Amino acid sequence: DWGYVDIGPLVPWLGRLMRVLFGESLLALRLPSAIAGAATVYLTAWLARYLGGGRTAQLLAGLSVIIAPIWLQAGNILSLPSFESLFWMACICLIAVIIKTGNRRLWLAVGVIAGIGLLNKPSMVFFAIGLVVGLVVTKQRKFFADKWLWIGGAIALLIATPNIVW
Repeated sequence: DWGYVDIGPLVPWLGRLMRVLFGESLLALRLPSAIAGAATVYLTAWLARYLGGGRTAQLLAGLSVIIAPIWLQAGNILSLPSFESLFWMACICLIAVIIKTGNRRLWLAVGVIAGIGLLNKPSMVFFAIGLVVGLVVTKQRKFFADKWLWIGGAIALLIATPNIVW
């Protein structure tokens, strides 16, 4: 289905895929969330490094994600929060690269990730609102004049449209 009353279609789709690949097993229930959790830890440590942090900063950033009780639980079962943090962190990392390097075409990747994030949970909208506010109140507001930002936003909406229409 393209949507459900209380959740987006992404996690049920992943659940179905894992069931087809691995059958009724704990591996099928836990592998996608474990991978998402590990990727979130990696991206958090990577961001600390990208922003100039040394090994200690990277270790503390990654460790903070690993030991947070909500993420300890989310990384163990196939659930919406397992992927929500990954989509948010992936967007944050890309936005940091955009700001630091000026590679505005990366807004397209942000749009793809945000669109997939919207298929996971509508809370990705809160991320988008925070991003807009953050851009408005800083000198980064210049990105609103950039076509790549708007195309990225359109891509996110296009990906999420089937769920929104449903």
